[in-house]
Amino acid sequence: MHMERTRFGVALLIALAFFGCAHVTRERIMRRASEEAFSFEEINEKDSQTPEGYCELLIKASIKIPQKEFYLIKRKPPRDENSQYSFVLNINGQGVLLMVNCTLDEQRTYINNKRNPEGGAGLICRLEKRLRLKSGYYKVYLGLPEEEFETEVSISLADGSSNVLEFKPIYWRSGDNRRMFWKGISNFDIFLNSKRYLSKATHRCGRWELQA
Repeated sequence: MHMERTRFGVALLIALAFFGCAHVTRERIMRRASEEAFSFEEINEKDSQTPEGYCELLIKASIKIPQKEFYLIKRKPPRDENSQYSFVLNINGQGVLLMVNCTLDEQRTYINNKRNPEGGAGLICRLEKRLRLKSGYYKVYLGLPEEEFETEVSISLADGSSNVLEFKPIYWRSGDNRRMFWKGISNFDIFLNSKRYLSKATHRCGRWELQA
């Protein structure tokens, strides 16, 4: 009886720790959206002129998610096409919460005899945001509150330049060691003007990963 109580107590502590730190991580991500330093301004395609001392940055990110997700205790409601998905962007202390519409996406399971991580039916959520900044050094933070995931990369932008910073998803591996979108986000491959950058990411209770 004592042994059973001990096992139950350990399991309860692990469960509480899991849900507690997941909650803190989500809150931390949302706090980054409310920071109010002035580092960038959003622009559209009509803003073609870049003032002296400034540059442009197009941020692109995507993630594919299943339409149905299950959690340890409760089931998450199914998602429909045009369901909204949240991204948190923060650049040098200026944060914003960005909501994007997700679209139905069904891809081939295998491409060139290799398992496609985004193969099958699901919802693709794509973010594209065009910004104007002063030339210089920046820390770009991207957070996904629903995944309890965040990543950050340091970049340098030259005066008058037009840049593309792209976050390409890396998904967790399944039991057969193949990456699948329904397993959730593990990290992002990050590219600045097609050059791959080193990034650092954390999610779900503060586990850190380095992606070379």
